[in-house]
Amino acid sequence: MQYLILAMMFAARVYVADTGDNKLTVIDAGAPIQPITVSAFPHSLAISPISPDPRRLYVTGASNDLDVVDLKTARMIRSVPLSGAPGNIAITPEGRYLYVCVANRRNIDVMDTASLTTVRTIETTGVPAAIAVTPDDTRMLVGYRGGIDVINIRTSAVEFQIPLTGTPASIAIDSDRRLVIHRLFVRMEGASGFDIVNYATRKLTGKIALPGVNMLAVSPNHQRLWATAGDSVTVFSLPDLKRIATIPTGAGADAIAFNTDGSHVFVSNTAANSVSEIDSMKDKEIYHVRTGKAPGQMIAVE
Repeated sequence: MQYLILAMMFAARVYVADTGDNKLTVIDAGAPIQPITVSAFPHSLAISPISPDPRRLYVTGASNDLDVVDLKTARMIRSVPLSGAPGNIAITPEGRYLYVCVANRRNIDVMDTASLTTVRTIETTGVPAAIAVTPDDTRMLVGYRGGIDVINIRTSAVEFQIPLTGTPASIAIDSDRRLVIHRLFVRMEGASGFDIVNYATRKLTGKIALPGVNMLAVSPNHQRLWATAGDSVTVFSLPDLKRIATIPTGAGADAIAFNTDGSHVFVSNTAANSVSEIDSMKDKEIYHVRTGKAPGQMIAVE
């Protein structure tokens, strides 16, 4: 009865990339429903928030293609060839352009989501890996071995670089309610914690030790940093970075996704083939749902 009450209180549909399969697990109000078949080994997801079609989900995987999923019919409607092996992807705020990291080249392909064609290529300082959109929706941050490129979305130009040691695997942006960026939290490949970078000075200012840290994400209300590691997610308060909770999830805690207001947090557990939903007001897991093989990135849609 308690599960039914919780499901009725909050309903979101979560799309999960099963990186060890050719499917997206779909979780609706706490229960898995019919999965969506896509190309092999999907690993990165982006959803069109406004235009041209808010029902579209974009997926990259092992093939040199971009899969387009119609969320209304829950089917892949098109597979678009890309210029190289795709890495992570991100979408501009209005949904007009999709930024595709080309994992075997030093460039970002910018795709027009209306025509599904590549309209420009942005040369990056290094082979692009992690990518993130700034909270004010004006820039893309693209991590590569040795630093981060800051790309102006309006001009598609690299404005400046932030030098780092190593390759960023996850970038989380710390901003205030006015969306002014103060810091970046960056997890480097092979690191046992994460770096703190002053965005204005472009300097490394500190490190936080967290063995096995995987992904980082700042909550929509800008008050918490979430970090997956091992079989749990650790929560830090902002701006003081005080550890306030460690919540057990499942083996191989990986990607993090939020609902719109951040009251519910989703964590994919890659080694456990499951997704946890967490009530962020109580810092407690609400449910634990089975997925396909090796769940990774997720998107929550209300």
